[in-house]
This record gives sequence, C-alpha cells and structure tokens, in this order.
Amino acid sequence: MRQFYDLWYHPERATVVVAGDLEPGAALTAIERAFAGVPAGPSAPPIPAEPDDAPGGTATVAAPTLTRPRVSLAWVGPAANRAPDDPRDRAALGVLGAALSKEKLGGAPIDAGTGDGVDRDLFVISATGPNASRDLARRMERVRREGIGAKQLAHEVEASLETLAERPLIAERPYFALAGAVGADVALDLGDVAAGTEQTLRALTPEIVRDAARRWLPAERAWVVRFEPTDPSLAARPLPDDPQALQRIAEEAAESGELDRAIAAYEKLLARNPNRMWTVIYLYETGGLRLRLGDLAGARRDLERALALVDYPAVRELLAEVEAQAKARGGALDAP
Repeated sequence: MRQFYDLWYHPERATVVVAGDLEPGAALTAIERAFAGVPAGPSAPPIPAEPDDAPGGTATVAAPTLTRPRVSLAWVGPAANRAPDDPRDRAALGVLGAALSKEKLGGAPIDAGTGDGVDRDLFVISATGPNASRDLARRMERVRREGIGAKQLAHEVEASLETLAERPLIAERPYFALAGAVGADVALDLGDVAAGTEQTLRALTPEIVRDAARRWLPAERAWVVRFEPTDPSLAARPLPDDPQALQRIAEEAAESGELDRAIAAYEKLLARNPNRMWTVIYLYETGGLRLRLGDLAGARRDLERALALVDYPAVRELLAEVEAQAKARGGALDAP
C-alpha cells in the first residue's frame, strides 16, 4: 500500500477544488500563493492500455459467508473518454446493465453494470443460485443476439435522464463532495462527456446497445468467477443477536446478492433502536436493497424515513433514483 501511495500520490497529480461564493481571480491568486512553491514530485509512469483481445478464463473462490452459489461474468469494457473507444459504448453498456439489473434468474435478482473509471473498466453481471452460471451465459447470449427492446431501452434512458434532472436540485446545497466531483471531471477531461450525457443517451438505439454488447462482451473474453459456499447449514441458522455480527451478515449478503437476507439483518439492527446516525445508515441500505428488488414503495418509505432524521445528500440522490424509476413506470411504485 505504501508503494502504491508513493507511486501515485504527488502534487503533480493533485487538483485543487474551491467551492463557495467567491471571486475567481482572487481564488486563483490565493491558490497560487499557497501551492506554487510545493514541489511537483516525480511523474507517475504511464498506465498500460488494456488489450482489445485479452482472453477470458475461470476461477473458483471459497465463500464461507454465502448460503448459495454465486457467479459473476466480467469483461473489460470501453473507456469513458479515451480514443479509440466510442463514448456511446460506455453509455450503451450502462443502460444495458441497468436493464439487466431489473431482471431475475431463478427468483434472485441480477446485478449488472459497468464501472465508472475514466479508462477501460469492467462490465460485470452476477447472479445467485445453483444454475446461475448456465442462466447468465444464456442471458448474455440473447443480449448479443437481440440486444434489448425499444420499450425497455426507452424506459432505462428515461430513468437515467430523470436522475440527471434531479442533480441541479441536489447541487443547490453547498456540498463539497459535489464540488469535488465536478473538479474530478475537469481534471480528467470529462467535462464534454458530462455535458453531452443527455444527448448521448437520447441517441441510443437497440442496435447500438446490441452492437456494443457484441463488441465488448463476447463469450470468449468473459472471466467466469464462481463463489462456492463452504457451510451448507448456514442458511438454516437464525440471524444472530450481536450487532457486529448482524452488520457483517447484512453487508456480505448484500454483496453476494442475497438481498432478502440482507434486508432482514438490517431490519433486526433497526429494531435495536440504534442512534440517529446508524438509523440513517441502515435505512439507506434497506432503501437501496429494496430498489434493487424493484420494491420502489418500500425503498421510498425507508429513504424518506432517513431524510426525516438527517437531510443527507447520498440518501436524497438514491431517493431521486427511486422517483426516476417510478416516473419511468408511469408513476407506479409496484413492479410492472
């Protein structure tokens, strides 16, 4: 870890972000006065590009906290703003991941999506269950053959645009994290990408999504990772009473796709009447889990309870996503 820090964390790679009601010229003068004398430090080495034709593979991981097998398929996906990758491909795979994440295999929800790194990042789709590997492979083959339907694409684009539309409301609050995110976009040359997001999303077609899947998610380049439970009796055990053990189970169950078990653990934690901070955290987690399950009414209820305690930006952003999905459903909070 120290070697990684020494390699990458230097003033040369830093970005200074200033937020507030101020005069830009005076701010720049103050920044120069404060930082101009700081040595830049050594230049970091270039990051090697991901090869276009890297083969896939398989791996099996023992998972002592899982109650059911889980499988993840992963591919190296396109960059957000780096030639020669088409930025529409990142948007297409993002919409595809959102669409797939509303589906279920064997009664368990699918988790899918692409990373948000600037350079090439992973597209991962995961599911839980004894037949998850076979079912995911079949689902992705159908994606490469057919893409997603025009109605489903329009639904996901509308939900994404609704989430974008909520950002100015959130941005009115002087959250430094928001300023940091804008500063990161500028430093990483993503300003044009962010500004053109709406146009890119509206230009997507089922054919663009299908072609992006064929180009970036071929079967021969998939990494298949199987997570195998080691204790078959774990599912039959009742949830513990110890809060630390409950929180660990909730986090691990959420990560492994066992969302109902994760919600049950968080609800048991909430029943212990934790302090305000932990109550907000647990409600935020259950709201996010219910959203993944398609329970928009339950997600809204939990998130509004959290906001009644603390008006926290992450909770408000998640609630905006719930409202965007509800609007894309025509205002319905129940799954279609």
